Amino acid sequence: MDSKGMELSINIIVIAVIALLVLVVVIAIFAGQMGGFTTGVRDCTSKGGTCADKNSACPDGYTTFFGSGVCPTEQKCCVVIGSGCIAKRGIPGGECMTKIKSECNEDCKWVGE
Repeated sequence: MDSKGMELSINIIVIAVIALLVLVVVIAIFAGQMGGFTTGVRDCTSKGGTCADKNSACPDGYTTFFGSGVCPTEQKCCVVIGSGCIAKRGIPGGECMTKIKSECNEDCKWVGE
C-alpha cells in the first residue's frame, strides 16, 4: 500500500477528531451559559412579580402569571398589571404588593409609570 496515501488518511482522521472535540467543548460551554439564562427568564422576580401563597388571591392590580418553575411548589407568581410596587430580589413580597406609590418602601421598588 502507498505510504503517502495512508499518511493522508491518518491526518484527516486526526483533524476530524480534534475538530469534533472542539465542537463538543464549545457546545458544552454554550449549553452551560444558556442554562443560567433560562433560569433567570423563568424566575418570578425577573417578570416584575413576587411569589405568594397559591391558595390566596393576588392583590388588586396584580394577576397570576402561569408558567412552570417560576415559584416554589406551594406558591404562585403575582405580577403587577401596568405600574406598581414589587419586591426587590431576595425580599419577601407581601409588604411590597401595593399599587400606591407612596406606600412603596425602601425594601421595594416601583415599576411602570
